Amino acid sequence: MKQGELLSIGGAYVDINAPNFPLNENGIQLETEVVGERYLLEPGGSAVNFARMCSALEIPTTFIGKVGKDEMGTMLTCLLEKAGVEPLLVASETVSTNVSFNMVNDGGESIMAVVGTANQSLTVDEVYSLASERLADSKYLFLGGCFKLKKLMPAFVKLVDDAKRLGVIIVLDQGRINQDITEYEKQTVRELALASDIYLPSSEEFMKLWDVNTVEEGLKLVNDKSAGVTVVKNGDKGATTIISNDVVTIPAFSVVSIHTIGAGDSFDAGFIAAHYKGKDLTDSIKFGCATAALKISQQSLPTYEEVVNFIARQN
Repeated sequence: MKQGELLSIGGAYVDINAPNFPLNENGIQLETEVVGERYLLEPGGSAVNFARMCSALEIPTTFIGKVGKDEMGTMLTCLLEKAGVEPLLVASETVSTNVSFNMVNDGGESIMAVVGTANQSLTVDEVYSLASERLADSKYLFLGGCFKLKKLMPAFVKLVDDAKRLGVIIVLDQGRINQDITEYEKQTVRELALASDIYLPSSEEFMKLWDVNTVEEGLKLVNDKSAGVTVVKNGDKGATTIISNDVVTIPAFSVVSIHTIGAGDSFDAGFIAAHYKGKDLTDSIKFGCATAALKISQQSLPTYEEVVNFIARQN
């Protein structure tokens, strides 16, 4: 397997996804069995989803994470390899591989149950040791879901400094801000965002981190402080950025959605795949929107050629 030109770091799960699950407004009650029709077994987690999509879009990708020395750890390694992602995993006998069971109904409402301890036990030294060995040979460094792995922030800070020195392109998608996040942790991620070359938050997460009322206000604030590119994702409304000092929104593509799992991660991968191929900012955003549209409207991961053909059909 070819060593990755993109290095993705984050939490890793064996995902058991149950689409079209018969949930209602009452969810699942105690002592009640609710049976769905089907499930999908996939490697999961924001950084993993991004890595899988990048591989499907022809970017050689390496993922760094942690698993237990258990059956699920072996399965996760095999699932990553099957997806074309090089797994660079810390394996430990003292932890259990994270498993996530995601039930999603036809309206997009979901219930998630997670077990396992591997992600929580991943240490700063483990991450930095593995990543620093590969960083010089990588073109991109992707940091996803920072707030989920907040204890790794010191490693992220060191890696961003190293990446700057080595000329590696830094990509950040901060992820959801949980209730227990401190102001110090928020400020650390703000600094990571300002140091990044490509910053790809969702609109809600972006406004919450920067304490602004609108995406436009936040973009202007970040643009004044950063030399990088910021693109804010807003679901079916598309994505917004600043081009030549003007706030510009590239609309999403209209498709019939069959699920929404991994839409934001797919946008990130599509954007980077286009950037990797030398496309400009506008075309990269359009490619990200198209990749996300295909991801949520079909069962298989879209290939680079499929995205190109999809965009051509819209013109």
